[in-house]
Amino acid sequence: MRPLFSWVLFKEQLKRFWAISILFFIVLLFTVIFPIYNQSQFGIGYFTILLSMRNPFIAVMEVLVPLITAAAVFSYGFQNKAVTDMYAYPFRREQVLVTNSLAGLTLFTLPILVICLILLIPLTSPDVNTYMNLASFNSAIIFSAPVELFHHMFAAGDVVNTPLIVAELFARLFICFTFYYTLFILASTLAGNMVVFLIMCLGLPFVPIGLVGLSQLAAQYYSFGYSLTINQHWIMQFLVNFNPVLLYRNFHVYVANYPDMPFPTVPGAASSLWMVNVLPPILCYIVISAAFFAVSVYCTRKRRAERAGDSVVFKPVKNALIFLTALLGMMVAGFAGLRIFHNIWVMYISSAAGFVLFYFIAHMIAERSFDVLSKAAKLWKFGAVAVIAYGLVLLVTKTDIFGFSRYVPDQSSVEGVYVNNQDSNLTNPLSDSALADNTLCTDEATIAAGISNQKKIIDSTD
Repeated sequence: MRPLFSWVLFKEQLKRFWAISILFFIVLLFTVIFPIYNQSQFGIGYFTILLSMRNPFIAVMEVLVPLITAAAVFSYGFQNKAVTDMYAYPFRREQVLVTNSLAGLTLFTLPILVICLILLIPLTSPDVNTYMNLASFNSAIIFSAPVELFHHMFAAGDVVNTPLIVAELFARLFICFTFYYTLFILASTLAGNMVVFLIMCLGLPFVPIGLVGLSQLAAQYYSFGYSLTINQHWIMQFLVNFNPVLLYRNFHVYVANYPDMPFPTVPGAASSLWMVNVLPPILCYIVISAAFFAVSVYCTRKRRAERAGDSVVFKPVKNALIFLTALLGMMVAGFAGLRIFHNIWVMYISSAAGFVLFYFIAHMIAERSFDVLSKAAKLWKFGAVAVIAYGLVLLVTKTDIFGFSRYVPDQSSVEGVYVNNQDSNLTNPLSDSALADNTLCTDEATIAAGISNQKKIIDSTD
């Protein structure tokens, strides 16, 4: 049995693309190391921002660096001659995929490792006065959840960046970068040219956000009593599991609850970062990354070399992407029509127009040609699927099969009632002003009045 790794190919890929590592390392120096060690007063604050994954440059590089790496290492898959030459070598396809994947992984892991080693240069915790100055500098971000980031209370002068803390930072960065890297490897096995590869890489991370957003909007418009504003914390907590750039939301901000002392702790708090609510999304990233790579191996086995240069090398995937693009156009056009004209029939007409327009745009990209009128024969099939799907949504929501809209809880099971200003929430339900307009009332009289009003509204709609 031939091995899955080729040292010769691995060294060749590192020689070709070593510049990616150098450039990434230079960027990390200017965005991570210099701000921490060049600011004697605020260095510890920048270090805390880094630990809590709030550094904006890290968030951008989590996606950008794996994208550049995957595009470089797997660029041979987008040209017929390059694919033929690569498969002419005495390597199995799986061996080529695994070796190239490890080469790309090495390219962006080495700079992260070196930066983490530099971060072992001691940083000492400030005294009480310096702590207060730092808190006024950027209180809600710099000292976000020291309990989750640090394992015990530090006295003034203690070293903060211990090997354990830096090792956990390296593990988080490695896992988050690898998540997007495996996703982009999967895109490289599905795409047949660089343009479609880039479109897939930019679009795939937003699929969970789009699906959740669509379900939440449907619930808000068709289910009485559902509030997107009130449920936003659950929504974001769910999305964190599928997008590492949102991981910072799992580090709590409880600065106001801490006494005025350096890096205070809370009795009974978790003693390790991996024991708090950062662990579930980290485990999700690991499982999803493994699934992405396993699918990539399968696609590599089934991919035909002669399909290099096509938009998408697998016809079922190509049709699915065309349908999703048309569906996206339908939702965007329908939502725009409803918001502008506030008329349900305008929404239906604009949705149909958006579906047809984006269907042909998707075919233009897939076929790399403007001559796509011949593809109109399949339009009715895609349209029928969309209409049936929308009909099922209406059936479930309008007839209230699951009883969501007519459900009224018992007063004994209600802890509070939110009172909100609908005028501000309609504009942007997730804005700070909309959240500020929500007031939680916990007295029994208000709860009883809220339940009574909900029953009256439901009865009036029958």
